Amino acid sequence: MARVMYTIVRPIHGRLYRSLLEFGISRGFRFLLVEPPLIPLGPAARAVLERLGRHEVRNYASNSWPGTTLLRDTAKVHEFALTAETREELLAASNDISAW
Repeated sequence: MARVMYTIVRPIHGRLYRSLLEFGISRGFRFLLVEPPLIPLGPAARAVLERLGRHEVRNYASNSWPGTTLLRDTAKVHEFALTAETREELLAASNDISAW
């Protein structure tokens, strides 16, 4: 399967965010949650990560992921399948894609 990258050029929240998640589910998309090396996840983000855990496809240490390249250090990158269940977890956590 070919990998396709999309660039988000404006804020996505509310109905547009829900529509983006629905589109992603229909296309079998995956999404990332990244733990930066010097900024620990807060309690709310940690709780979402734990709830998403069983949907994790893989996790790995990396100095880059789409849209970001670190000059030093590595982050822990978690990759998840976008499903109806993960959509509901994401929507319960926030109504805005940039809240992550």
